[in-house]
Amino acid sequence: MNENYLDFWDLLVNEVAGSSTLFLALALIIIVYIAVKSRFPNSAVMAICILFLLIVSPFIPTLLAYVVLVITSFTGWQVARLIHR
Repeated sequence: MNENYLDFWDLLVNEVAGSSTLFLALALIIIVYIAVKSRFPNSAVMAICILFLLIVSPFIPTLLAYVVLVITSFTGWQVARLIHR
């Protein structure tokens, strides 16, 4: 018997979207839609998306490099905003 019958990642990916890339795209769209409807600031929406990608990146190994690139770009942008105030 399969011991991973409560593997939530496989349940979400297979039941919701069928592939991990499609699931990731749909999840980010839903997160951004909820954040926009709640009138979150842009920097908060970006931070939430980055945290979601960071949580999901162990399941998609090639995604980690892109997440690190986005995190460094986001951090540099925030620091530049603070310096130029």
